[in-house]
Amino acid sequence: MTNKLNRLILIAAALLLGALKPANAWIFQEVPDKAVVVHSSVTVAAAVTSTNSILVDLSDTVNYPHKETGELNLDSIRVDIDKIAASTCTVKIGVVNYVDTSTGSVTWVWQNAGDFNVSNTAMDLYTNHGPSFIRCRVNNNGQGVDGSTPYLISNDKIQGSTLYQSDVSLFTVARAAAPGVGDIILQINKTGATAATVDVFMVYHSNSR
Repeated sequence: MTNKLNRLILIAAALLLGALKPANAWIFQEVPDKAVVVHSSVTVAAAVTSTNSILVDLSDTVNYPHKETGELNLDSIRVDIDKIAASTCTVKIGVVNYVDTSTGSVTWVWQNAGDFNVSNTAMDLYTNHGPSFIRCRVNNNGQGVDGSTPYLISNDKIQGSTLYQSDVSLFTVARAAAPGVGDIILQINKTGATAATVDVFMVYHSNSR
């Protein structure tokens, strides 16, 4: 009787575990299959103090080999800054949450801050967010209203800026393009009358809505 009861318990446990097994792969197991690497090298001239470019164009699946255009997610980021001492350089990465033909807004999600660093120390920064990632989804809140970032909480934003307009192209690693909602933006701010070169190596993937 005991052996029969044990067998029944084992069978019930096996059936329960089978029922609990997910039918689809866990989202994090799919990420490596969708990972894309983007490398952007930007040289900021001596006379320039700030520059903006598009790291990843969400809607462009021709020049950027991601398949889904619902949202972009950042898996890892490496930034190398090459500059002369006595100057400073800060690098920011963010997502466009609103843009039209007059203004645009960006939510900054990552930075290598060097506003007070006049030496050439700590000029490289690498962050790996695996097995998670920075989820850069933007929800539209209507014309003239900044979109919301439900998976990002940041008090570092630029709002209503003429630096980002849907009819003004920015440099990208693939081609010149106007920014769109959900695009990933690279901003470089520096001081000093010398040039600086910033190299960004980023692994990202896209998801559908």
